[in-house]
Amino acid sequence: ASTFLDARLAGLYGLTLPPGAEGFARVELPPNSGRGSLLTTAAILAVTAHPNATSPTARGRYVRERLLCERVPDPPMNVPLNLEAGDSGVMPTLRDRLERHRRDPACAGCHSRTDPVGLGFEDFDAVGRRRTMEAGRPVDARGDLDGVAFVGARALGEILARDPRVAACVVRQVYRFATARLETDSEARVLADLEERFAARNYRFLELLVELVASEGFRTVADGGR
Repeated sequence: ASTFLDARLAGLYGLTLPPGAEGFARVELPPNSGRGSLLTTAAILAVTAHPNATSPTARGRYVRERLLCERVPDPPMNVPLNLEAGDSGVMPTLRDRLERHRRDPACAGCHSRTDPVGLGFEDFDAVGRRRTMEAGRPVDARGDLDGVAFVGARALGEILARDPRVAACVVRQVYRFATARLETDSEARVLADLEERFAARNYRFLELLVELVASEGFRTVADGGR
């Protein structure tokens, strides 16, 4: 796997640019980098975290909503969000605190869907830097996606690459972006056709864009049911 980095990103990733490289350059990712998919880019990792702490909930919600097109409800207004350490004197990890949080029935419904996925990102900190320790203990990056266990965000990316829900969701998200609105029930056939064409083109994103702008859904305007 490879990615494109400039000098500042290379420093964050702990990698070096090729000799003589200026600006962004293609860099091969070593097998032990923990990176290898869109999910392991600093941009995605940072935007799904708090300014000074990771957020397994936000990262898991990103996977559920943006890559699987599922709907995760917002938390109720009266749910306590305090995840501070207890009185034991031992600093718990974020995994420990979230497990306590999920014991609250008001929280468990949504957090049981987001947190097991997002905890697999714990080998990256809030800005997307690889880490091995948290609260003085080795990082535990075990995760679970609908019963499929994995360790680390790179492994999650490999699982999602084989999940047919992702390809269907990519089509749906691109269609929404191109039309600047949510799809309607009457456009199910257009989306299904785009999914078939995307698969026939070996899931090449540029091919999907060509098929999209040539599709009936993009070229015609619905009358709103009138």
